[in-house]
Amino acid sequence: VMGGPQDPATTLEECMYFDSKGEQALIASAVKTGKAVIGICLGSQLIGEALGAPFAHSPEKEIGKFPITLTE
Repeated sequence: VMGGPQDPATTLEECMYFDSKGEQALIASAVKTGKAVIGICLGSQLIGEALGAPFAHSPEKEIGKFPITLTE
């Protein structure tokens, strides 16, 4: 399940191309049948919501890219 600018609380009225509840139902169904489900960003929020965990907005704006440095 990939990411996007929406969040799990986004309604169809706010974004007619994104059905959060429908996606959560599909995720829950896949998990219930033993399928592996992987989520990136919004996708992981949707998986959490589908399995009963709440999501919360970060107090910091996320811009999607940060410098990466090597560690030992």
